[in-house]
Amino acid sequence: MKMVLIVDDDLRIRMMIGSYLQAHQIDVVEASNGEEALEKMKRHNVDLVLLDVMMPKMDGWDTCYELRQTQNVPIIFLTALTGEEDEVYGYDLGADDYVTKPFRLKVLMRKMESIWRRTNPENKTLLKCGAIEIDVRARSVKADGIPVKLRPREFALLVYLIENKGRLLTREQIVYRVWGSRYEGEYRTVDTHVKRIREKIGQPAHCIQTVWGEGYKIEDHP
Repeated sequence: MKMVLIVDDDLRIRMMIGSYLQAHQIDVVEASNGEEALEKMKRHNVDLVLLDVMMPKMDGWDTCYELRQTQNVPIIFLTALTGEEDEVYGYDLGADDYVTKPFRLKVLMRKMESIWRRTNPENKTLLKCGAIEIDVRARSVKADGIPVKLRPREFALLVYLIENKGRLLTREQIVYRVWGSRYEGEYRTVDTHVKRIREKIGQPAHCIQTVWGEGYKIEDHP
């Protein structure tokens, strides 16, 4: 499931976009200014940022600049600034698209989908880590060539780990992506599901590493 960060000081706009995206199975994180957005980016694996320009504390221009120093996450400016110079400046800062208000939600969604297709053209259906192989489309898992039957949540968790091979994923990040932003239970459920995955996969599951006090990561050669 994709996750989008909506950065806008107008609560009504955040709610409008957020409700629409969640209705289309996209998780949402919100921020009311640039400073808050940068903090949220540290805590969540965001797939795209919708970024307003005119905001208090840190505006969209500065926020985009700061993000581009360390991240390649797609950025779409959503702004009331309609001038050609503003639009060019937005692209110069590293934005992937520039949308002026008011806008149509359906068109915004198409722009997001287009960016995701362009930035991930392979749209991989075959994943591998060590002796673990996953066919995402067929929803099948093999370990050392032997089929392994996982429950839907276990499957989604393993896919998420392998898609982020080599990266530390906190329990909070995993819960947001696998269980969804509305989950209200304990983050320790991640530990239970990882334990079940390890039991079912056996020896090849040694590539799933526990980072004590933080979360999990998966490596080809732990």
